[in-house]
Amino acid sequence: MKNSSMSIRLIAVLGLGFGMIASLGCGEKPQSETVAGAADEEQHEAHPAHPSEGPHNGGLVELGNEEYHIEIVHNEETGSVTAYVLDSMATKMVPITAAEITVNVSHDGAAEQFLLAASPQEGDPEGKSSRFVSSGAELGEDLDKEDVKASLVVTIADKQYRGTIAHAHEHDDEHEEHGDHDEHAGHAGHDKDGEDEDHEEEGEHEEEDHDEGGEDEDGEDEDAGQE
Repeated sequence: MKNSSMSIRLIAVLGLGFGMIASLGCGEKPQSETVAGAADEEQHEAHPAHPSEGPHNGGLVELGNEEYHIEIVHNEETGSVTAYVLDSMATKMVPITAAEITVNVSHDGAAEQFLLAASPQEGDPEGKSSRFVSSGAELGEDLDKEDVKASLVVTIADKQYRGTIAHAHEHDDEHEEHGDHDEHAGHAGHDKDGEDEDHEEEGEHEEEDHDEGGEDEDGEDEDAGQE
């Protein structure tokens, strides 16, 4: 009898223990999933989204694993091309010791090379520049050609970087897409306002009809009283 009681208690204890283990296992995520999720979050924070254009509204060229950016600005009036060296977020200027930036261009089966000379901005340390400018209008004209392919080479902190320069019209298309999106959003807001006004007008008409109906009923009541 005692052995039977002990067996029953042992089974009950084991059952309770297995139940607690099962509940803990269901409530917690595997350690591997937790570590992977944390790694993905850290990677996302390490490479947050940067603007689609630079501080001067120019197109951006990515360097390395988005370690730096070059903003390309084409002055339509003078024809000159200016390159600004920016940080990983494409928001802050990065003065560098390089004396020039090389731009390689190919179009119509011909290849050309242009040099953008350092032109320090106010605030750049001595011997460094965050701005580089072309000496003529030919580079700007070439970058506007439909079949052009262009890239640049620059050395930053003793490391050479290469980047592809997007066609000027591609950058303009991005602006147009953003403008179209804003315009559609404006139309949507206008249509919504119009719907609200229509609903308000319908409500006013219903109230007027209700008032007229009430007046008619009052008139009928008065006629009935007089009879």
